Amino acid sequence: MVFDAKFALQPDSTLYAAAICTERLTGLYYSLKVVKFDFAGQGTMKFAPEFRFKPEYLAEVNKATQSTAKRLEDVYLNDLLFTAEKQMIVMAEKKYEEGGDTSPVHARELHLFGYNEFQLPEWHSIIDKKQVASPAEAFAGIGYRVAVFGHEIHILTQEKLKGKSDLYLRRVNAQTGVVEPAKGLGLNVANDQQLAYVKDFTAWLDPKTIVGVSRPSKKSAALQLNKIAVK
Repeated sequence: MVFDAKFALQPDSTLYAAAICTERLTGLYYSLKVVKFDFAGQGTMKFAPEFRFKPEYLAEVNKATQSTAKRLEDVYLNDLLFTAEKQMIVMAEKKYEEGGDTSPVHARELHLFGYNEFQLPEWHSIIDKKQVASPAEAFAGIGYRVAVFGHEIHILTQEKLKGKSDLYLRRVNAQTGVVEPAKGLGLNVANDQQLAYVKDFTAWLDPKTIVGVSRPSKKSAALQLNKIAVK
C-alpha cells in the first residue's frame, strides 16, 4: 500500500514521483518506489528498481542514530532534488508528535536516496539529527532547508550540538552520498524552542553566502538579519 508520495514536475515536462509503500496487513515499511512520466514524448512510464527496507537498512538507521528501534516508523517524504546531470535525490524525514495536541513535536533523522540519470539507485545515507519544537510552533519550528549546487546538496538545520545551539550546515556529495560533518555557522541562536523564524527566513544567495534571521538572546525582542559567508 502507498503510505506517502511526492511529485516533482520538471521544465521539460517530465514528472517524477516517489512513494513509500507499506505491507497491507502489518503496516511495516516495505519499499521506496520511483517512477518517471514522460509527457513530452510518448507518455511512457519508467520505473526505477525498487529499494527494499530490509532489516539491514533498519540496522543502518539504528547505527547512525544510536537507537534500538524495532521498526521504521514516522518517516515521510519531503523533497525530490535534481542536479544539472539529472541525478535525483529523494529526501525523507522522521517526524512525529510526542502525544496529543499539547505535546512537543520532533524531527529526527533524514533519509537520502541517490539515483543516477538512468534512474538506477546508487547510494543511500542517513543523517542523524534531534530537533524538538513547542506545541505552538509544531513542525514550523523544526526540519531543514535544502539547496543543490553542482554535485553538492546543502542542508541547513537548527540544532543544539555539543551544547551549542546554532544553525548547522551539512554538505552531501550527490554522486556518492558521502556526508560532511555538520559545520556551525556561528549564528548563536537563542535556545528557547521559539525558532520558527530561523528556518523560515534562511536562504542561499550563492553556494558560499547564506542569509538568515536570528534573535541573539532569550531576553531580546528584536530580530536581526545575518549575512553568513561559508568557507
